[in-house]
Amino acid sequence: MLWPPAILFDAVYASAVLYHFGAQTMKDEVTRTWKDTFYPGAMIMADAELKSIKDERAVSVERTQKAHKAHYEAHSEPDTFDMLMTLPYIMVPRNELQAMLNEAEEKAEAMQQRHVHEKVDTWMKQITPDVHDDT
Repeated sequence: MLWPPAILFDAVYASAVLYHFGAQTMKDEVTRTWKDTFYPGAMIMADAELKSIKDERAVSVERTQKAHKAHYEAHSEPDTFDMLMTLPYIMVPRNELQAMLNEAEEKAEAMQQRHVHEKVDTWMKQITPDVHDDT
């Protein structure tokens, strides 16, 4: 019988421990890092949307603002597994983390360009007539 990898048990156990015994300070730090990393400028965009709604319909602004705020608060909190996945990155200084993310993005783009170049080369070889063929 093949058992699931031990990392699954470790993650579930760590999630339960964090949920039941985790310090609020750590949860607050993970939540702040989560919002800054994955939702940068989210409130600025929401404020801009609310301003345009206010210009169009002054009466519905308060209701819309409450709905946006509730939605943002409901979806901006990470779940326990997400907290566990971000723990290794919390201790990395923000500028180093951003440099690592930029480097990974550049590598992915370079890999994609190589793949496209290989595809085009293969295609060109298929459609280019053989100049040495005198038949």
